[in-house]
Amino acid sequence: MSKPLHIISLDVPFPADYGGAVDIYHRIRALSELGYDIHLHCYEYGRGKPEELTKLTKSVFYYKRKKTVLDWLNPLPFIVQTRKSQQLLNRLLLDEAPILFEGLHTTYFLNHPKLAHRIKIVRTHNIEHDYYERLAQETTSWKKQFYLSEAKKLKKYERILQHASHILAIKPTDSVYFSRYQSSCHVLPPCIEPVKKTAQVSTESFALFHGNLSVSENERAVSWIVQQLVPHTSVKIVVAGKNPSTELKQLLSAANVTLYENPSQQKLTEVLSQARVHLMRTDQGTGVKLKLMHALLTSGHILANPLMLNGSFAEDLCVQATSNEEWLSALSRLMNTQLSPGDFEKRQAWISNHFNTTENCRIFDQLLVG
Repeated sequence: MSKPLHIISLDVPFPADYGGAVDIYHRIRALSELGYDIHLHCYEYGRGKPEELTKLTKSVFYYKRKKTVLDWLNPLPFIVQTRKSQQLLNRLLLDEAPILFEGLHTTYFLNHPKLAHRIKIVRTHNIEHDYYERLAQETTSWKKQFYLSEAKKLKKYERILQHASHILAIKPTDSVYFSRYQSSCHVLPPCIEPVKKTAQVSTESFALFHGNLSVSENERAVSWIVQQLVPHTSVKIVVAGKNPSTELKQLLSAANVTLYENPSQQKLTEVLSQARVHLMRTDQGTGVKLKLMHALLTSGHILANPLMLNGSFAEDLCVQATSNEEWLSALSRLMNTQLSPGDFEKRQAWISNHFNTTENCRIFDQLLVG
């Protein structure tokens, strides 16, 4: 039985090297495994046209994301206004297949009258206006004004979700929020690579922070670690990630913190598997942190602040700390012991049950096939 499906992606989702791309790419992979004939539509602005996507889809189309100063002044959110294409609409109208809109970013045509009769699913990655309000708090000058303006536009714009047939939220609290627009609102956890059962290994005596270091959220977390933990502990701390700023590199060097800058996938996997403790800190409670999922698959302890675990349901699998004193005390204690075999098995079982992407994506059969 043919199961055609249009997917509109806010970005080119391969390589799956950041949170949004991981979620979208592995959803495409799972839906392909479930027999969907996918017509993928991507907004492309620098990530190229990877061959890997053609292996999973019936067809792939790319659209340039055109950005001008006038788009900033448009009453629509900038992230929506710059993702519109008449060619995309024309292609959507060539058949009657359901449409999956990946993120509020891609919903420019969600309320188009010619699509009124179509089954339309929106995957929400987070509550966007909350995300942009937090970005505004973290910066100054014209960026602050842009983020505040975007947050205001997004809060007003999100009512367009009334035109969705179904909403797939990334976590339960988001589902409760978005159900004000559509009663058919369901939770689809982050889609990740297939979980492989691994054997527990002995870890080494260091604590690791990993993430995209060009993201201000992660840069602030590393700065906090350097300023609040490093001067008060003898624990070896390692930082690994993409594109750290010159300022961050200088900070780490001065603090004698080991940095793996732009590590290969092999090197990143190596340090993830060897770390005795994973330091997980954020001041952004939006979305679900996929790096937490990756850390849960390792043999190391996870030390996190409450915001990092927000909406993850992984609280019982991690050690939480809020104050500086709690962080230092927990770090010292965890460094002196390997993760117990029981806790390792508990984590493996939890990940397998909650993040089996192919099984989770069977919700599409329920919504589209019946």
